Amino acid sequence: MMIENSLNEYGFECSKVTDGFSVEYFFRRKKAEFDQIILVYGERHRIGINEVNVKMRTPQPCIAFHVVESILAKAIGVSGESFYTIFEDVSRALASAGVSGLVLNNGYFDVNTEQEETAFADLLKRVFNEHGSAFFERFDELQKADNHLSTLTEKDFRWFLSPVGGNVIVHRAAIIKHLSGNPKAEEYHRYLKTGMQKKLDVKALADMYAILLNIEREMELNID
Repeated sequence: MMIENSLNEYGFECSKVTDGFSVEYFFRRKKAEFDQIILVYGERHRIGINEVNVKMRTPQPCIAFHVVESILAKAIGVSGESFYTIFEDVSRALASAGVSGLVLNNGYFDVNTEQEETAFADLLKRVFNEHGSAFFERFDELQKADNHLSTLTEKDFRWFLSPVGGNVIVHRAAIIKHLSGNPKAEEYHRYLKTGMQKKLDVKALADMYAILLNIEREMELNID
C-alpha cells in the first residue's frame, strides 16, 4: 500500500489495474477540463514457485484533456478512460541524476523489498515535485500544448503525444490543432488525408484513414 498512497498529500487518487503479469498504477488528480496523471507501468516476473520479481518503469507525468480524448475515442470506437493527451519525458533527467535506493536495469527498477518500495514511493514524490508539478502548471490549457507542438522535432513531437508510439499520434495532433484554432490545422489534416489516400491498400493506413474520416464527422469538419 506504500506505493498506492505515495501521492495522497498532493491530492491524487490511485487506481491499480493488473492481469497477473503487467500492473499499472494511475495516480489521478481531476480538473474540470482535464486530468493530471502520474502513470506507472510494471511487470511481475515469476522466478520460482513462490517468488516473484516486480519491475517498475519510471513514473510518467501526463495530462488527459477530456475533449481531445473523447473525440479520439469515439473516432476509434473504444473507451477513452485509458487515453492520455500529452506526456513529460523524465527518464533522461533521472538517468543522468541517478535514483537513490534503486537500480535501473533495461528501463526497469526492481521493487521487491520494503526498502525498494520505500525508495520507489520517494521516487514518485520526486517525479511529481521536480517534473510533474511544473509540467501540469505549464500545460493547463490545450492551446499551450498546441503551441509547444509546433516547436518540436518529429521525434520529440511523437514522444510528447505518446511515449509508446502508435498510429493515432497524428490523429491526436490533428484534433489538438483543430480545437486550438491553429491556422494550420486544415493544412495538417489535409496533409495526413492525402498521404493516407495514396496507400489505402495498406491495412494500417486504411484503418488510420477511417479514423481520420470519423474525426471529421465527430468535429463536423469539411476537408476535401
